[in-house]
Amino acid sequence: KTALTDIAAQIDHASQKIAPILLTERKDTKALNENITDIEAIPAVPSQNPSLAETAENLALRAEHFATLTAATTQALRMKAPPPPAPTPREKLQAWANANAIFFRTDKDFSNPQRANRKLDKLAQLTKEAGSLIRIVGFTDEQGPAASNSTLSLSRANKIRSMLISKGVPASQLVAVGRKNAKELSPQVGEQSPNRRVEFELGFIGERAR
Repeated sequence: KTALTDIAAQIDHASQKIAPILLTERKDTKALNENITDIEAIPAVPSQNPSLAETAENLALRAEHFATLTAATTQALRMKAPPPPAPTPREKLQAWANANAIFFRTDKDFSNPQRANRKLDKLAQLTKEAGSLIRIVGFTDEQGPAASNSTLSLSRANKIRSMLISKGVPASQLVAVGRKNAKELSPQVGEQSPNRRVEFELGFIGERAR
């Protein structure tokens, strides 16, 4: 009898903790208002000396209420958090540009032509869907004279621009820019340097190609 009373008290304590959560959810969730009723009517643990049968009956009833509250609270919490909205075409393009670059070996030769072509296929698709302006930014490493590097960085950007146009991207959405070694990724120089690359930037809304 004492053990049953203790268990009933534990269920009562747990029910009192869950009930306020469910009451809050009921204010915001129509489905819970339709399906969950009388949650406040939780029988109290007898304060006097009940018989063993009365305590067992009370325990069973309280366990049933506790199970209902637990299930309803779980449902409410799931309904409370809607899935995040799908990214917009511009957001997809921004995410791709943040994660990808096209790398070069020497002059305008790609480090990996097949990979570069696959990346540009994807970029072309995203750019057309978003309708956004893209700045194609060429870089070099520190090898070679500054004047030739300036020309080379722009030549790399223009190569990518021409390839994107051939894949159906309107020329009005593409701007080629050369920045030499203005933003180095690594102190490494030579054919394996990641500094020999083209990056992509989304143009500002209202920005136009010139």
